[in-house]
Amino acid sequence: MKLGELETHIWRLLTRASADRHAQWRTPALCTILQNGSPTARTVVLRACDETDRTLTIHTDKRSSKYAEICDNGSASLLFYDRKQEEQLRVQATAQFEADNVAARQWQSLGEFTQRMYKVEGAPGDAVDQWDQYSHEGDGVSNFAILTLKAVSFDWGRLDRDGHKRALLDLENGTATWAVP
Repeated sequence: MKLGELETHIWRLLTRASADRHAQWRTPALCTILQNGSPTARTVVLRACDETDRTLTIHTDKRSSKYAEICDNGSASLLFYDRKQEEQLRVQATAQFEADNVAARQWQSLGEFTQRMYKVEGAPGDAVDQWDQYSHEGDGVSNFAILTLKAVSFDWGRLDRDGHKRALLDLENGTATWAVP
């Protein structure tokens, strides 16, 4: 692959992942910073991708720790890995939540199962006595948030028997360079 083709290749994979639940890059790790300064990560679902705006979108619960961490810090990173192609992408991004009215409109298009997850009484991570000891009777729409991540840079790599490859793409300045893996 040529360096000049790499950004198009990456956006094609991200676009596919946002639309195809079987795509390898569908469920990246979202990394944020805890209030104590330690890094933390969790798996999320990539819901949308816009190459023109350089944005990636995920859904979250306003009561979750990631919501507070992003409100405090305003930046995040995503880690994608395709185990079949042995291809990795690290995305550095600025992060912000869409307005509540935007989330409320999107809420209407969510399936019943997805809406149910946001209706859980209690915040994600709250302790319960039994794994299934919580109800789905809350107001889900008030808990639902849309997180938009604006990609600042890509750090791409591929494991290859003929030589591992790595490239750094600065999306704000439009520059790309090969790098030592």
